[in-house]
Amino acid sequence: MTKVIKILSGFYIHHFFKKFLLKLKNKINQFKYSNLHKQQRCVCVELLRIPIT
Repeated sequence: MTKVIKILSGFYIHHFFKKFLLKLKNKINQFKYSNLHKQQRCVCVELLRIPIT
């Protein structure tokens, strides 16, 4: 049963991340020529470092 929950939560997190990264991508495109671009990328990298259990 825990295996099923793990798979479901993994899928949910993956789906959420795809939506989130898509939004982030749009924001990065908007701020591409400003310093915010670097900040956004740092935030993204920090989030990807968080271990998903």
